[in-house]
Amino acid sequence: REMVRTEPADLQGFMTKWIHFQERFSQTIPILPVYSNIYFDFYTSDLHDFHPEQSVSWAEAILPATLHAPDERNDTDEMNDTDEMDAPDEMDAPDETF
Repeated sequence: REMVRTEPADLQGFMTKWIHFQERFSQTIPILPVYSNIYFDFYTSDLHDFHPEQSVSWAEAILPATLHAPDERNDTDEMNDTDEMDAPDEMDAPDETF
């Protein structure tokens, strides 16, 4: 309330009242900071080649990234002769009736 009563030209008076307000506010209401210089990147393990710690920005980090489900394979050479694709069952066929 005292800050509102400060004359517009009284910059020093307003700053003094602002500091007093902040000190009183901190004593009466515990608050958590809503900003800090500590950042966390949360992302799925299906995201590959995503290295935000090596980039300047998120936009640069996401460009080389790819999204793969755990059972997807990047390289067909990984399949050996014993791996076979299963034929889809009738239950796996899409329902074409709408």
